[in-house]
Amino acid sequence: MLGKEEMRAAMHRFSERVWSAGDAQTAAEIVKEDFVDHDKFPGAGPGRDGFVGTVMMFRAGFPDLKVQIVNTVVEGDRAVDHWEGTATHDGNFMGVPPTGKHVTMSGIGIARFGESNKIEERWAQFSAFSTMQQLGIIPGYEEPPPVPPMPSGDPKATTVDQNKEILTRHVEEIWNKGNLDVADELFHPQAITPNAPQLPPGPEGCKVAAKMFRDAFPDYHMTIEDIVGEEDRVVARYRQTGTHQGELFGIPPTGKEVDFEEIALLKFADGKIIVSWFQTDLLKMMSQLGIGADAPAPA
Repeated sequence: MLGKEEMRAAMHRFSERVWSAGDAQTAAEIVKEDFVDHDKFPGAGPGRDGFVGTVMMFRAGFPDLKVQIVNTVVEGDRAVDHWEGTATHDGNFMGVPPTGKHVTMSGIGIARFGESNKIEERWAQFSAFSTMQQLGIIPGYEEPPPVPPMPSGDPKATTVDQNKEILTRHVEEIWNKGNLDVADELFHPQAITPNAPQLPPGPEGCKVAAKMFRDAFPDYHMTIEDIVGEEDRVVARYRQTGTHQGELFGIPPTGKEVDFEEIALLKFADGKIIVSWFQTDLLKMMSQLGIGADAPAPA
């Protein structure tokens, strides 16, 4: 079994050589042939070949795609790659002809390494909804405001296990039970949300987001499917369910049930959450609400 630093190095190569260079040979060295992609792209084939096909499809649509690792988190047999990327839409992508538009993307993936010393399973979410908006396929994109500076503090004030407990309490108390004031205990006063810089800083950002979803889905429930932690960072993979009984993003209640995924990465200092990165499968959620090519888009 690979050691932590070997797994971390593999994730960097995964980003730099596979995604940013389209190197199928490196994919063969890192990814097992019968690899299972739990969040594979629509139309992608099975195994490593299917995954490589997805990479090549992206690179055909975005030939200058460059991906950079922001965070890696390694624990046990799991390694997380949190990345940000830039690209220009100069090729056909999912039937959409080139627009020449420059887009930014980001994502979080959890890979499981096996006895083969290769990635045998992966769960991943990326900013698909935002990317479609930037290309003009989905209306409503607005240039986000600048991300505020990250607050500082002692990253060793809490242990990994304590940070996992904070994350679990954050899910159970705030999101599942609607006890929004618990956010005041768990979040740094200047905590930031880089994926949604329009949210207010600190606990209020969490309160706004949680209230919005809980108002839209009164029976909203978040289940932690997996959790990985290292030093001052914890990554969790969530399943989210609910019945759409209130307005969401300008969409009136549909009464439809949703079941979608999210991966989040939290960073801690002084025993508080100081940064929340997240990737939510909004395309899946919108599809389940009936928002698509033949339905009105969200405001």
